[in-house]
Amino acid sequence: MPTRARPRRPAWQRLLGAAGVIIVLVVGTTLAMRVLYSGQAMPGTQIGDENVSGKSKAELLRAAERLGASDRQLNLTGAGQTLHITAGGAGLRSEPAATVDDAMDAHRSGFFSPLGALFRTERVALRATVDGAELRDTVQQVAKAIDRGAYAGGLSIDNETLVATVVPSKAGRVVRQQQLADDLRERLLRPGSTVVRVPISNGTPVSSARLQELADEAERYLQAPLVLGGAGKDYSVQPAQLADLLAVEPLKGGSSARLGVNSAELSKLTARVADARDRAAKSASISAPPTGPTVDGKAEVSWRPKKAEVTVRSDGRSGLAVDVKSLNARVREAVRKNSHAAKVPTKVTPAPVSKSAAEKIDQVIGTFTTVHPPGQPRVTNIHRIADSVDGTVIAPGAEFSLNGVAGERTKAKGYVEAPFIAGNKIEPSVGGGVSQFSTTMYNAAYFAGLPIVASQPHSLYIDRYPAGRETTLNWPTIDLKWQNDTDAPILVRASYTDTSVTVTLYGHNGGRRVEAKPGERQPNPGGNFTITVTRVIRYPDGRVVEQPRTSSYANEVVDDEPQE
Repeated sequence: MPTRARPRRPAWQRLLGAAGVIIVLVVGTTLAMRVLYSGQAMPGTQIGDENVSGKSKAELLRAAERLGASDRQLNLTGAGQTLHITAGGAGLRSEPAATVDDAMDAHRSGFFSPLGALFRTERVALRATVDGAELRDTVQQVAKAIDRGAYAGGLSIDNETLVATVVPSKAGRVVRQQQLADDLRERLLRPGSTVVRVPISNGTPVSSARLQELADEAERYLQAPLVLGGAGKDYSVQPAQLADLLAVEPLKGGSSARLGVNSAELSKLTARVADARDRAAKSASISAPPTGPTVDGKAEVSWRPKKAEVTVRSDGRSGLAVDVKSLNARVREAVRKNSHAAKVPTKVTPAPVSKSAAEKIDQVIGTFTTVHPPGQPRVTNIHRIADSVDGTVIAPGAEFSLNGVAGERTKAKGYVEAPFIAGNKIEPSVGGGVSQFSTTMYNAAYFAGLPIVASQPHSLYIDRYPAGRETTLNWPTIDLKWQNDTDAPILVRASYTDTSVTVTLYGHNGGRRVEAKPGERQPNPGGNFTITVTRVIRYPDGRVVEQPRTSSYANEVVDDEPQE
C-alpha cells in the first residue's frame, strides 16, 4: 500500500517554530551567562582601557586600586621634554569600591543585557574625583617648564663704527593650559596609556627683513646725539653712548618689534643724569653748645629737660631731584619717535627742617657722657664716628639710624683696627670701639624719652657702661635707631675729650621726665648676670609709661682692658 506524504505546514507555523527556538536559545544563553559570570565581570567589560572580563570582585578591587593609585605615573611629553607626574599629585582621589560596583553592573542593566557582552565592549570610568586646584597647579608647573618666551631678535652695534648687526629672532612657545587640564582629567579618570601629549602653541618669530629695517633705523638714529635739557646745562648723550642704549623692543608677545632701548642701559643713563642734576635739600642752619649739663650715672638716674640757648643762623634750602621714572619714559619715547631731544623732569624737595620749625628747639632734652682710657686705637674710631654724627638734624616724625648716618667704618674714612666683640670673643676689626659712641647716644635718647626703635646689648658686660643701658653696633647688621616723636626738630651735638665722649640732644619734648631704675643683678647659670632696667617716662599730662629692658651677659670686661 503506497505511503501518503505528510502535508506541509503552513509558512507561518514554520516561522513561529523557528522564533521559538531562537527565543529558547537567547533566554538560555542569557541565563547561562548570568549563572556562569555570577560574581564576576561580564565579558566585554573594561575599566578605562584595561580588560577586566571574568574577574572576581576581589580581582576587580585590586585592579581598581592599582589604576586609581596616587603613585600611578603619567609621562607628559612636549617640546622635546618628558615630565613625570603622579596621579595623586595631579589631584586624583579614587573610590575603588564604587568602581568595582560599576564594573559588576556592566552588561547587567536589563534581562537580555548580558548578550551585549558577546558583541560590544562597555568601558567603565574610574570612579574618582580630581581636585581642581591641584590639577591647575600641575598644569602651571608643566607650563613653567615648557613655556619659552619669544625672542624678538636684537642689535649688536659697534661703538666706534656705529654699524648695527642683526641678531636673529626665536619663536616662543606656550602650553595650552586649559586643553592640557582637560586631557589630564580624562586620562586620570579613564586610565590607559601613561603618555600624555602636551598641547603647545608656537609663535611667529620676527622676520629677518624686519630686523634689518630696525638695524638701518638704528644707524640713522646714531647720526646725532640725544640732548636732555630743562634742568640747568644740557646733558648730551653722544652716539657712542647711544649705541649701548638702542635695542629691539618686542611687541605682540615677540611676534613683532620696533626700535627701543635697553632697560638696564637706560637706568644707568638716567642715574648719571640724576647725579649731575640733583641738588640736595638742606635744613636750616642751627647752632648750639657742643655740650650741656653732664649726665654720666651708671645706676639710678633721673632727668628732666633743661633750658638751652639755640640759634637758627639761616633758613633751609629746598632741593631739586630728577624724576627718574618720568625721564625713563621720555627717553624711550624720544627713541621711538626718532627724536633727539627730551626734557629732564624734576621735582622740588622741601627742606627737611625749615627755619620756623628749627625755632621750636629750646631745650636740652637728653645728654650722656661715657669715659675711656686715653691713647688707645679705639679712641680714634670714637672721634671719627662722633664727627660724622655731630650737627645732624632729625625732623619731627623722622627716624635716626646711627649706621645710616655714619655709614660703613672703613680705613678710607680714617677708622683704624681696634678690639671688637664678636660671638663672645674679642677680635681686631676696623672701627672697633664705636659701640662706646653707640652706648653714649643710646643713653642720650633714653633720657630724652624718645622711642628706641632698635638696639642690642653687648654679649659681654663692659664695666665702663651702665649695666642694662648700653648697646653694641656693627655694620650693617646691628644698628641703633630711635625716633623723633616730638613736634620739634632734634639737633645732635657730639663732642669728645681725650678721655670721654658726650652726646647732647637739643629739641623740645614737651617736658618729659625720665628715670632709669635698675633691678638687682641675677646670676646666670652659665656665668655672670642678667639685669632688668626700667625706663619710667612721666608726661606733663600725668601719664606714666614704664618700659623694662632685660640684658644678659656671659662675662665681664674691666675698664683697664682696651676692649670694645
